[in-house]
Amino acid sequence: DIIRPAINEAYEAGVLAFTWIAELLALKKLRIIGRNTRNVVIIGTGATAMELTKRLLNDPGYGIRIMGYFDDIRVPGFEGEYMGGIADFERFCVENKIDEVYFTLSSSYDKILNKVIRLADENFIKFYYIFWTLFFYYFSCFIQCFSMHSMFIMII
Repeated sequence: DIIRPAINEAYEAGVLAFTWIAELLALKKLRIIGRNTRNVVIIGTGATAMELTKRLLNDPGYGIRIMGYFDDIRVPGFEGEYMGGIADFERFCVENKIDEVYFTLSSSYDKILNKVIRLADENFIKFYYIFWTLFFYYFSCFIQCFSMHSMFIMII
């Protein structure tokens, strides 16, 4: 009688895993045809922002629409849709219903980082801090902040 509950639990776990995978595949299909997309803003105009852009747009199944880039200093040769400085960020997010913001500036911009986190939190926008290291080409790392609680997520 000990084996029967274990078999039931394994069966339930299998059904749950199958359902979860089926939902993810259905969501990816919806996003490929333009449904359930997410409006995204990127803070920064440097090489980190450009590499992130390539990775986000590489798979249409992510459902990402990059609405623009904000940075107080526009990097020469920047090719994205520059929307203005950090001061323009809040107004743009409210007017355009932004779902996610990716911060690609270095941690030395701590005052801007804190301001963007606060604005994202106040407007219920998911915040991702992107940091590039030499290992970035092997791993994509995000710190997701929502309501000032951080969770480290590593996507391999």
